[in-house]
Amino acid sequence: MSMLSRRLAPLFAAPLATAPVAAAGPLPPDSILLLVASWCVPCHGEVARLDELQAAAGHVVVRVVPYDGRPATKRMLARVDPARVTASSAIVAALASRTPALPYSVMTDANGRICADHARALDVEAVRTMRRRCAG
Repeated sequence: MSMLSRRLAPLFAAPLATAPVAAAGPLPPDSILLLVASWCVPCHGEVARLDELQAAAGHVVVRVVPYDGRPATKRMLARVDPARVTASSAIVAALASRTPALPYSVMTDANGRICADHARALDVEAVRTMRRRCAG
């Protein structure tokens, strides 16, 4: 391993188990969960569009799930209504086990089961597509 690799590896190391992990309990029902981190550039855009995404989601609550507890991620979420932030290591583990990269989001049904997911930056059209998938 090169000197640069040894220095960068801890910065990019996932603090979670890489094997699939089930959430300790059901995921929040009727929700869109945005898995975000400060180092994910498209995630900043999702956070900036939260009101727009919520309008498209209707009764489904758009929640932000911080991938890590780094100071930069906390700063990224400083302007987000705390009621929209769902900080849960079990939820992070469950979502991170489903995707190799961020941005990533899921929609849950009334029972907290994932009914749709999206592996790119979430926008209004993607929210509408997720709602259609979950309705049908």
